[in-house]
Amino acid sequence: MRFGMPITNEDISFGRHVFGMSQDTVLSVVCRVFAVDRTALYQRTHNNILRSMAAQCLCQWSGCTQHEVGKILEIGNSSSVSKRLKQLDKVLQTDKQVKQLQSDIDRILNEKQIGQVTLEMNSFGNERTHSWVSSEWLEVT
Repeated sequence: MRFGMPITNEDISFGRHVFGMSQDTVLSVVCRVFAVDRTALYQRTHNNILRSMAAQCLCQWSGCTQHEVGKILEIGNSSSVSKRLKQLDKVLQTDKQVKQLQSDIDRILNEKQIGQVTLEMNSFGNERTHSWVSSEWLEVT
């Protein structure tokens, strides 16, 4: 599901997250864990794990389609994204460092998602002025 869009049967049947995070938040976390600048997401290099990981996270955490991810990351069409995701799956099976990076990204995004759900649940009828997001997490160096 994308923000502002109603939940459809397609979202549920394809196993998409009904609750999605913003694309900017997901990309910021990915860049932070990889310790790279945001511009690195748009650099075309052979077997770029960063872009593949960002594509996977956008699909998983933001509910983006592969077609949307291709446009966001300037990878190409959905076929190109699909190939990158398959390559990433192979790398994740053999490379423990990349697997650890994925675990770190998932842990941070899961904490953010839990915090966002808690904030929404607690804010019914209450005026909340504090943000649950640490500004340190959103800074990209």
